[in-house]
Amino acid sequence: GFYYVTSMLCGLPTPLTDVQPDTTGGKIMDIIIAIWSLAVAGTIIGVVAGMSFITRLVESGEAKFAKKKKPSRDDDETFEQMDSVRETAEIGNGVTALEKQFRSQNETLAKILATVSAKKAK
Repeated sequence: GFYYVTSMLCGLPTPLTDVQPDTTGGKIMDIIIAIWSLAVAGTIIGVVAGMSFITRLVESGEAKFAKKKKPSRDDDETFEQMDSVRETAEIGNGVTALEKQFRSQNETLAKILATVSAKKAK
């Protein structure tokens, strides 16, 4: 039972044992233990993530990574650089660049279609 519960709590794709609960009571206990473990794990993760030490650690790691990161390409339209939501700004810049490329491709396709239509009309 110990190995089954441990592999279930850890979410192992290959269980530590082939033994599984057979009785209805065993299956109910399995469900109760699974719910309890998810609640405890969620609580621990929430408490640890809310600690100011962890928040400062994450922010300092992001700042160091941002210093080492190569500058991104220059776009005609760029989003304002935001310290707390840097990734959102980078995604926005990428979306803007994609929109610009799609507009350019759309204009090129429209010119091609106009030329083909003009040739067919002759």
